[in-house]
Amino acid sequence: MLGQLNSTNLNNMNFGKGIILAFIFFGIFIGVLVGVCMKQEINLTSADYYQQELDYGKKMEAVQNVNLLAELPDFQLAQNKLIVKYQDMQQVEDGTIQVFRPSDRSLDQEFTLTRDTATTRIFPSDNFHEGLYRVRMNWMMDGKSFFIEKILTR
Repeated sequence: MLGQLNSTNLNNMNFGKGIILAFIFFGIFIGVLVGVCMKQEINLTSADYYQQELDYGKKMEAVQNVNLLAELPDFQLAQNKLIVKYQDMQQVEDGTIQVFRPSDRSLDQEFTLTRDTATTRIFPSDNFHEGLYRVRMNWMMDGKSFFIEKILTR
C-alpha cells in the first residue's frame, strides 16, 4: 500500500504544481545569486572620485598641455622600482606620481616629484607585484599644469 501511495502521489503531479516549483527554485536561485554578489569586494579607483569629477576641466587642460610637449615622460616598472625618464625633469617645479593597481587598492602608491637635475628618477618600492598598473603623473612646469596617464604591466 505504501508503494501505491508514492506512485499515486507522483502521478498527481500536474502542470500547476510544476509552475509553483519552478517559481520556488527560481526564487532560491535569485536569493543565492544576490547573496554571492553582495559579498563581492568593490574597490573604487579613488576614494575622492566626486571631487576628481568636479576638477575634470582642469585635468583636460593639463592633458592638452602635455599634448603640446616635444617629449613625453616615459615610465617603466622593474623588479622593485618605478623608473621615470623625462628630458625636462629639471624644469619640473613640483608634482606627484600615483601608481594604481585596479585589482588591489592596498598596492596603490604615491610619489612626490621635486625639481631635480637628473633626467631619470627611480622610485623604489616593494609593492610592485606582477599585474596591471595605472600610472598618473601630475606636475607643474613654467606655471602650467600637466597630466599624463599610462597603463603598465609587470
